[in-house]
Amino acid sequence: MDSEGESVNADNVIGIDESGDSGSGYYVTVATRCSREADIDLVRNLIENELQPFKHKSSSIIRYSSLTPEGRAERASALLEDLRDTEITWAAIVSQSNPSKEEQAAAAAMAIKKSITHGLSTGAVSHGCGETVAVHDGVRDTYSDYSKDLRKQLSGCCDSSFQRSICPVYLTYLQEADLTYPQSTAADYIAGYIREKYADNEAVAHDWIYEFDQSWIDPGPQADPVYRLEEFSPVREAEVRSRVIAWLTGRGIPREPQPTGRDPYQNLIDEIENEIVYEYLMSLE
Repeated sequence: MDSEGESVNADNVIGIDESGDSGSGYYVTVATRCSREADIDLVRNLIENELQPFKHKSSSIIRYSSLTPEGRAERASALLEDLRDTEITWAAIVSQSNPSKEEQAAAAAMAIKKSITHGLSTGAVSHGCGETVAVHDGVRDTYSDYSKDLRKQLSGCCDSSFQRSICPVYLTYLQEADLTYPQSTAADYIAGYIREKYADNEAVAHDWIYEFDQSWIDPGPQADPVYRLEEFSPVREAEVRSRVIAWLTGRGIPREPQPTGRDPYQNLIDEIENEIVYEYLMSLE
């Protein structure tokens, strides 16, 4: 991962995703964090709850399988329960209908920060926990108000004091991050589940869910730079397996890829010791 010549190897990954139409209804932003060492556990939890990481996300698992929305909600709820006993931390920000771009950015920045600070209370994060990359789902639009606002709001939330005492945070974007990085996949499922519950006037009992607060908006900070994941050439005719390779190697697939016949998939999978994750990944086409 690099920006303006500076290269960073991240120790932790945060996936950021949202659920909801910004024009109506609730808008939920979720950030899910875990270390690179622990993300095998996150993949295992997604697999065991039949959420099919790398192959599906919250919308496609309904569209391309026989799973009902009710069944998806049950699986997402079970995932949340299972995550309570892990080092994986997350935070959800619930906004009312039609949040502005600045409000959406402030919600995303606060979710990122809280996903880290929740780890301080659980012991999953310590002071000086290492470099942390926040992967925002979607293609970055350099000129959009949201992109500019997020850079500023994140700079305010995770200021120089936070980055010195807790961890440096680097923002990046990746198209289809919710199909590539398990942190983003989990954020996608959790955001959709919470939004549906709120829309049905059902509360989700969890200390890591917050109502958006206007006081979080910081108009003053200087925007931090956006980083870019190192890219690689995906394996020809192996889209799903290429996502797994991207995750395992900490890279991103370019928007206009040039596929190659070189396939390191088996060698990478052979290094995974968790049998559940290994067998699942071997079954992917």
